[in-house]
Amino acid sequence: MSTDRQLIQNAQENILYGRFLDIGAAFNKGLLMATKGGNTPTINPVGAVKNNYENQLETYLNTLPAGVDLASIPDTYKNNIQNFLFSKKQEYVNLANQINEYEVGSETYLQMKDDMNNIRSSFVNLSNQMKGYGEQKKLLIEDIQKQVPSLYADNQANVNLLRGVFNEEYAMVIDDFGNVGFEGDDITTMLNDLPQYTNKDYTIAGAMLKQAEAVYKNGTVLKKGGFMYNKFKNDLVLGIDQGGTNRLMSIIHDGLIGDVKMIDDPYIEQQVDLYKNGQLSFQGLRDLVVDNYMNVLVETSRTGYRVKKGPGASGRSRNINKGDLQPTERQETIISEMKADGVSEDDILAWLKGDEEGKVRFLSSDPIPGVRDPYAKYKQK
Repeated sequence: MSTDRQLIQNAQENILYGRFLDIGAAFNKGLLMATKGGNTPTINPVGAVKNNYENQLETYLNTLPAGVDLASIPDTYKNNIQNFLFSKKQEYVNLANQINEYEVGSETYLQMKDDMNNIRSSFVNLSNQMKGYGEQKKLLIEDIQKQVPSLYADNQANVNLLRGVFNEEYAMVIDDFGNVGFEGDDITTMLNDLPQYTNKDYTIAGAMLKQAEAVYKNGTVLKKGGFMYNKFKNDLVLGIDQGGTNRLMSIIHDGLIGDVKMIDDPYIEQQVDLYKNGQLSFQGLRDLVVDNYMNVLVETSRTGYRVKKGPGASGRSRNINKGDLQPTERQETIISEMKADGVSEDDILAWLKGDEEGKVRFLSSDPIPGVRDPYAKYKQK
């Protein structure tokens, strides 16, 4: 019925059909339009109409994208993809065979056209997703071989999940739109929803090492609250904030600075747990890490100071070696630290006398007269 209506409507098209009074001439013109569109009538109208339908079907099929390049697809997943492509091609052919039975612009025609477009899009989408699958797999394998994924627990969990996916440990599913997913024991995760992972943050590690190198070579002790101390601290805070949680976790877990992992410190580990449980803010954990590293920079600057001053920096020959006092190697190291901290020669001498007499080493109260406490850090050496 819809085809008849279309013919009636098209009969009003002068350019297509002209204005015929002769019934035979009108029939011949219509037959030409319904068959191969030649300029002369055909002697085989049934065959011509058949050819016309086949040509239209061929046109539809030519617009259907090629399938997926299976050469790069793991054998485990090839059957899934082949079955999907075959099923969708069959569906597409069926739609192409039926669509001409309906009036152009009708609801059914438009719905079938949308279905055909969706099948075409599903082929393109599936091809792109499998291409992305191969690229992600290659990248993950390279990163694992180089041991560059960051070591904090959540990131390692993501890496392990992706490793399972790319090792074909999960069954593949493909939805009607060509979206690929992987079935676990509990849920199905789509390829586009797979978690990301991050690598060790060598950028921030490089910046931190440059800070340590600078304070060491400078040869002066980094003073807490001083200009350079505050500059290094602010630079580190800014760098961590720019990298966010992943950068902070890399600093804590990856041991990129001196091969020492902050997470091995029980107190740091406790604070990380509090952060994960929502009991400590990002800023709180960040400040803890920054303060920890600033202490490292201060100690590094003291080492640089001692190296720059040389063996005589302890002052043994002139200021400290008085009377029968002969500083031991341990005492000379402590004296160097005291001098780096700005302790006066008289106070250092008083400390040395007290240490010789056994009054200082493990005392945290009752300071020696004339010696300012806090020197507890020296007493515990």
